Amino acid sequence: MKSVSRIRHVVQGGAVAALSFVLAALAVSSTGNVVFAQSAASTGTWTTVDVPGANWTQPYSVSGSDIVGVYYDGQGYQGFLYNGTSFTTLNINNQRNGTQTRAFGISGNTVVGAYLDASGQHGFIYNIATSAWTTLNFPGTTNSTYPMAVSGNNIVGQYSGGLSFLYNGTTWTTLTMAPGIVNGISGSNMLSFSKNSFYNGTSWVTINNAPGSTWTDVYGIDGDNIVGSYGDASGGWHGFVYSVAADTWTTLDFPGAIATTAYGIDGSTIVGSYQDISGVPHGFLYTTATTSVRVTGITVAGAESATRVASGQTLQMNALVSPKNASNKTVTWSVANGTGSATINASGLLTAGNGGTVTVKATAKDGSNVSAEKLILVTPARPSTMATIDPRASTTTRNR
Repeated sequence: MKSVSRIRHVVQGGAVAALSFVLAALAVSSTGNVVFAQSAASTGTWTTVDVPGANWTQPYSVSGSDIVGVYYDGQGYQGFLYNGTSFTTLNINNQRNGTQTRAFGISGNTVVGAYLDASGQHGFIYNIATSAWTTLNFPGTTNSTYPMAVSGNNIVGQYSGGLSFLYNGTTWTTLTMAPGIVNGISGSNMLSFSKNSFYNGTSWVTINNAPGSTWTDVYGIDGDNIVGSYGDASGGWHGFVYSVAADTWTTLDFPGAIATTAYGIDGSTIVGSYQDISGVPHGFLYTTATTSVRVTGITVAGAESATRVASGQTLQMNALVSPKNASNKTVTWSVANGTGSATINASGLLTAGNGGTVTVKATAKDGSNVSAEKLILVTPARPSTMATIDPRASTTTRNR
């Protein structure tokens, strides 16, 4: 088995030109399939993603239904785009020999990666909609720029000397505060492969090894969900999804494979590579099963925490549903008359009737039967002030 420390040393040493080949090796060096005690992805759909005729295929990133990565066909390393139906080879010079093009990241219509020509290593942007290529070189460099990931207009990667950069389409910024090579980005969140660190928009946080693992590597990020691979004590090689917010790890093992590595994630879709029982590497697409998160609690309150409303007036009632990631946060509103009366519509707008108390109830619509109530006091309407006319103040002028 290739040692993780050696792989990291190669990357940190500036040989990121070989990054795709190093990452490919991660999926071709494991025996056994022992999962440590943690959650395992037992549901969902696994699909092999192999470029026809390729010796091996390495998907790196996914955006919607589009997947990008690298394949080797015996002639050279080529980038590819797979839209769920067909494969398109991505080669900046349309040459299958000599120029090596590797697609590392995708966001919408934007694909980023690196290519090698006679002058060195360069970054690129490929626009799927227009088929236009743009070369990227960090200012002052001409042969050592490696874009690794993209989110919207923001691109991260490495340039000469092992320094990380952020490029927003106009301005290049060296990420001096990054603990290592920045290889992932999702909105304001970033990921560092070489130091196993997560940037939450404010500060960098170290990601500890997966429970029970001997090593853990992080590769892709979507929001605060991170994918990568880990090794167990028996030499097994597994993919994973780690939720930073929930601090939970889920193992990903392609069925029947002896090694699995997850490289990219977009929502419920994950891409990566696996090694079959014969030692042949393949790409994969994994779509997680949709899991419904039930409502566990509701808090009912009036607008601005109001607990009373005058007769004939209205009060907007609000329902705060927990947990925050509940799949269905809608509620059904009802009101029970007590000593007073009121009505409530489907949006929670309470219309007060007679004075006294009423009980407003919100019930979750997700089938959990969770509900909550709030006692509201209907106060009598204030009597209107009528103008009084003093007949003595009235004078009539008559014509004499």
